[in-house]
Order: sequence, then structure tokens, then C-alpha cells
Amino acid sequence: MRRTANAGAVGVLLGALALTACVYGQQAKAQSGDTPAVKTARVATDIEMKRRDILNGIQTEESPHSIAERRLLLAEGTEPQRVRNDRNRGADFTPDANQMWLTVLRRDVAEGRALELYEKLVNDGHGTEKPEELLNAVGTAAISNRPKVQLGGEVVEATASLSLDAGYTKGFLDKVTLGALGVADTPENITRLHAIAESCLDGQKTKAPPASTCFTAGLALAAKDNPIAATRR
Repeated sequence: MRRTANAGAVGVLLGALALTACVYGQQAKAQSGDTPAVKTARVATDIEMKRRDILNGIQTEESPHSIAERRLLLAEGTEPQRVRNDRNRGADFTPDANQMWLTVLRRDVAEGRALELYEKLVNDGHGTEKPEELLNAVGTAAISNRPKVQLGGEVVEATASLSLDAGYTKGFLDKVTLGALGVADTPENITRLHAIAESCLDGQKTKAPPASTCFTAGLALAAKDNPIAATRR
């Protein structure tokens, strides 16, 4: 009787193991049977989620000092090349430069540091001007596509990347709206603005958009973010 019971138990166990193996085999077969399009979509989704996590961390966890350093590097036009280098090394989850830039600018303006970059540029140049004066001078030069800003005893290059920052900062401070700019709030227009911002940030490329285009794109992206603009939509 004991032998029969043991044999029965062994039989049940072997049956359960066989069923488990079958289930795992079916799952593996289902995953391995994914079409290339499904696999590509899954990878793209994973990458996008990792990029979003990184941006959320910058938005909520990084110190103000770290944010200031990021903003300065972005204004110098080095971020897109860093992104390319990271992705060439396999770090595909590195966020796009324009997404990083928007995250940093949104954090700075939300915490009352909209003019901090311009204060630093004035101090680094040993100037006596107010940050607002430098911001306005960069904006004026950008609109006129002048390559340099002469303010007091200092000269600042009105690069495409700095003009983009100046546009966003000016748009935030002046509470600009998309309607005032004559820009329709459509997904196509916003996508186009992000693409322009990406090009403006790329100081390592020889052909960047004109400073006036970058300044205007910054204005429009700030208008998209402005609470006043949001209440009117």
C-alpha cells in the first residue's frame, strides 16, 4: 500500500513538472515568436520609459547647483553631442537634448531662478549690468541675427543655443501666449518647435538655425508652458 501511495505521489509530481515545463515552453515560444515590429516597439517603449524616469529625476531630485550647471552647458550648445556620444556607447536611454533643456528650464523658472544664468554671465564677465539687461540685449541681438552682444564693457555671443534660452526666459517673464505670437497650439506645431530647439542646442554642428528662429522658438515653447496660455486654451 505504501509503495502504491508513493508511486501515485511521484506520478502527480512528474505530471505537475511536465505541465509547468509546457507552460514555460509556450511562454518562451510566444515571446520568441514576436514579429520584428513587435520587438522593436517593445524596446522603444522601454527606452522611452527610462528617458522619462531620468527627466523626472532631474525635475524633482537634482540640486539647484546641478540644474544651474546643466543649464549653462545647454546654453553653450554641448548637450546634443553628449547625447550622441552616450548613445553611440549603447546608452540609448539618454534623453533628447531638447527634452533635457525643457526640463531644466521648467525647473529653474518654477523655482524662481529664471535669470540665474544671465546673472552668472554678467558676473563672469565682471560686468555691472542687471541680468534683465543682458537678457534683453541677447534677445535684441537674436532678433536682428547679430552674432555678438555689446553691453557695457562685456561682449557676449548671441549663439543659437543662448538665443533659445533667452527666448524661453523672456517668454516666461513676459507671460507670452501662443495667440500673441500667432502660433496655433497644434501637435504638429509643437513637434516642429521641439525639432527647432534640438537644432538650436547643437553648437557642435556648423549649420544651426538663425538666432532669430531660435529665440522665437524659445518664446513659443515658453508660451506653451505658461499658465496664462493654458487657461485660455
